[in-house]
Amino acid sequence: MLAEFFDVIKDSRDIFKNTAIMQTEYAKDINSYPTIFLSFADAKGDKDNIVMQMKLQLLKEYKKNEQVLEHIDRFEKPGFDLVMNGMSNLQDGSLHAVVNAISFLMT
Repeated sequence: MLAEFFDVIKDSRDIFKNTAIMQTEYAKDINSYPTIFLSFADAKGDKDNIVMQMKLQLLKEYKKNEQVLEHIDRFEKPGFDLVMNGMSNLQDGSLHAVVNAISFLMT
C-alpha cells in the first residue's frame, strides 16, 4: 500500500478517499515520489547470473520511472550516464554497477 500511496506514476486519490491517512499531514504527499519494487526471487545460479538478474530488475525499475528521469538536471546527468553504462554490461558480474544504480535512485 505504501507504493500505491506514494508512487508518482499512479493516481491513487480514489483508493485513499475517506481514509484516515487523507486526514493527516501526509495527504499532501500522495503520488509525489518515484517508488521501486525489487524482487530477486529469480536471481538463482552463480554470482554472475545473480548480478545479471539484479541488473535486469533495476533496469526495469528505471524504465518504469523513465518520465521522472527525463527531468534530471545537468548536474545529475553524468551520474545517470555512469549508472546506465554500468547497468548495460550484463556480463560484468561485479556488484559495483548495482550499488551505483540503487544509490542513484535514492538521491
